[in-house]
Amino acid sequence: MVEAVDKTTTKELLLLCSALGSKIDVEDEETGLMNERFIPAPECKGWLNDLLRAVKGDDEKFRQKSLLCSQWNLASTTLMPLTLSTKLTETPDRRLLFTMVKLMVALTKPLVKEARMAARTNVNIKVSELECVLLWPPSLSNSQQRKFTNHPPQSKKTTPESIQRHQEYKENAIAQNNALIKYKTLFLKKDVLGVFVNQVSEPIGKKAVNRIENDNHVIELFLHLVRNLVAIGPQTSESDPAIRTAHKRTHQELIVAFGEEVSE
Repeated sequence: MVEAVDKTTTKELLLLCSALGSKIDVEDEETGLMNERFIPAPECKGWLNDLLRAVKGDDEKFRQKSLLCSQWNLASTTLMPLTLSTKLTETPDRRLLFTMVKLMVALTKPLVKEARMAARTNVNIKVSELECVLLWPPSLSNSQQRKFTNHPPQSKKTTPESIQRHQEYKENAIAQNNALIKYKTLFLKKDVLGVFVNQVSEPIGKKAVNRIENDNHVIELFLHLVRNLVAIGPQTSESDPAIRTAHKRTHQELIVAFGEEVSE
């Protein structure tokens, strides 16, 4: 069964998220209009590191803590505003940005194999016979298709509990993937991608022989983030064509945005 995060852990996670900072309304000196600005908390970096540890300690298969962060819209309401707030300072806090890159790498990492299979597997249920049939998705390689033809998955008698478990695994996997798609879309918002690219521009601009270990670490993390974002896409075999078309457009826009940021 997919176990929910207990109340104590949920409260601790909520505390970490709320302790990062807050938003205030600031008047624009030129226009006189009120603009929302995120103000980092004094101990923001420490809380951010604690949040990173919590996310990295999540269950690899079900990622319940990460799902809570997604349900709370943490990235759009707090993490990205916090990241963008570094642009308002004369000297951007590189330690904070480095931790933010690590956190986004953890939040956007690809689904594990079991979760991918759960998302793609159709569960057909005949309640009268208590029969659960697992149908593999049509997008199989040639070798997989031959194996499927010679040894197709067999129907098997099961219990209502087993049926419910299959459904919960699938729903959890789809929720994980929907969260990843939200993160991918978030990187298309104004200036978000640019802040992360600027974080890696200095070490990349150095000659390889002049880079220190930390430079290589920053570059490696950034490439992990790019890999994670590019890999995100619909997982279910029954995805609506409109959803796939929208994601294809988002994917293309992200690639173009990466190219524009890197070339500047």
